[in-house]
Amino acid sequence: MKVVFDQEELSYGVNLVQRVILNRFPSVVVTVLYMKTLDEETVLLTGNDMEISLQVTISAKVEEAGETVLPARFLAEFMRRVPPGEVTLTMGSGDYTAHLASGAMEINLRCMSPLDYPVPPQVEVDDFWRGTQKEFRAALKSVDFAISSDQSRPAMTGMLLITEPGNGRVIAMDGFRFAEKKIEMNTPDGYECVIPSKAITEITRLLAADDEPFEAHIGDNHVMIRLPKILFQSRLIEAPFPFKGAKELIRRDPTTKIMVNRKALANAVERAMLVIREDAKGSNIVRFSFSESTLTISSSSPDLGQITEVVEVELTGEDLVIGFNGRYILDVLGVIDDEKVSFSFTGPLTAAIITPSRNSDFITILSPIRLATQA
Repeated sequence: MKVVFDQEELSYGVNLVQRVILNRFPSVVVTVLYMKTLDEETVLLTGNDMEISLQVTISAKVEEAGETVLPARFLAEFMRRVPPGEVTLTMGSGDYTAHLASGAMEINLRCMSPLDYPVPPQVEVDDFWRGTQKEFRAALKSVDFAISSDQSRPAMTGMLLITEPGNGRVIAMDGFRFAEKKIEMNTPDGYECVIPSKAITEITRLLAADDEPFEAHIGDNHVMIRLPKILFQSRLIEAPFPFKGAKELIRRDPTTKIMVNRKALANAVERAMLVIREDAKGSNIVRFSFSESTLTISSSSPDLGQITEVVEVELTGEDLVIGFNGRYILDVLGVIDDEKVSFSFTGPLTAAIITPSRNSDFITILSPIRLATQA
């Protein structure tokens, strides 16, 4: 095997696949990357942690075809320190040492047999559905804050993706928060799957914030995302998701509706959080008191004291006093772009429905915290 790479191209590919490779694991085989020549000008790099895999094709001058398995973390760190120019990799047939040379620098790197590497299955499909990278990326980022970390409820440690004719929905929930976002895409009808949190993170990082297209496929136990020169695959979480839409959780008409400036509310909550940031209980309780055209936001700590701030709101219905985890409120406000945000309540001990003022494609349901005066 003999391949001549451009340092920038090889570094790009190695750093990309290294993101999905584990640094430590009982099996060494998932701490390495797989390299294989495809033709005279293309090399395939693969990273695989047995749950998700990433395959990247990079340009190179292939003088002798072959394949090898190299230590991923070391190679990524090494390539960051190699100066611009050509990097030549050579290996003898049946050899387990790769020789890399760049300018006056040479290194012999121990490698493994490609026969021991768990190459991701090559799934031949032609029913990819399509969408724009920017919109899908924005949808994932708008609900990922609600993904649960509780391993006792495996389905909620992922994100539910539902496809319908011409559009789709993504949903995440953790027992305290529920978030749902609709997406306009060229999607198939009747598909749904639960994508693990780690896969969501990597997909979000791979997608660009532009209108370039991407392709996706949902199989029986895997999801595939295809981009130019990149193929990402992940196993799915095979457990039923608790709810398929916000309508299943909304059982009563609201008795109080609020419209408030998003930035003004976020700034006030951030200031209220300063007092309770070191709260030993970690509940981040912020008190919201709605009356006529004002919202009084307050928080207190035995060690630091109390803070109170008044924000103007548009209120319809009954006055209300309710408590929330301030961090959860900020998470929701952080993914909304509209100038104003709508809150709907049915009482001080029932979940709030939060939506942008103009965008009907996003909804969050947030559970309150019982205040001491409500105990």
